[in-house]
Amino acid sequence: MFDEFISKSTPYYKIKNVNDTKINSSLMTDEVKLFFKYFGGVSFYKGMYRVNTYSQILYWTEFIENTHLFSAYRGKILSFGSDWLGRHWCLYDGRMIENKPTILIFMPEGDILKVPLNFLVFHNKELVGYSDEILDGEFYSEWLTKGGSIPNNLQCVGYKNPLFLGGEDSADNLEIIDMEVYWEINIQLLEKINGIEQGSRIGNISIS
Repeated sequence: MFDEFISKSTPYYKIKNVNDTKINSSLMTDEVKLFFKYFGGVSFYKGMYRVNTYSQILYWTEFIENTHLFSAYRGKILSFGSDWLGRHWCLYDGRMIENKPTILIFMPEGDILKVPLNFLVFHNKELVGYSDEILDGEFYSEWLTKGGSIPNNLQCVGYKNPLFLGGEDSADNLEIIDMEVYWEINIQLLEKINGIEQGSRIGNISIS
């Protein structure tokens, strides 16, 4: 079923993946279950793409759903993985293609990207053929070249000064950080600036 993904995606490392978590979701289809059975906890593309463990599926799905910014998606998503920048990849039953759920990317900066592909096509075609474009491979190489390290499954490479507060979108503005901590910091900042009038300031940052 995932033959193309298996043949062209080399595992980088794997963490323990114990199937002891009950996941009650219609999005946990047979093909998704099969994927997690073999690839749960595995990192690919030199750490750029990380598949969730069973416990991480539940944890990050609930984390995103319980975030006020994304509350409209409660009960409609299932987190299946993350990338090196801390973005979470989720199945979404709010838009179906050929009776299969599509994908949403939830970003720690508060944005959501839509991927009009189903789970199987995404892994066998899109990720295999365009991994650098999808996972910002050039930016990742720049980060590593400047001495950055490869994040593990619980970490991400985050912006020291968030883009939504005027931070530069450059490798010099990146750091390794615990992914949960990074999300919590960003969400708290976003909630604080939500509704603040343009021209106001938070510390030395001007909201424009």
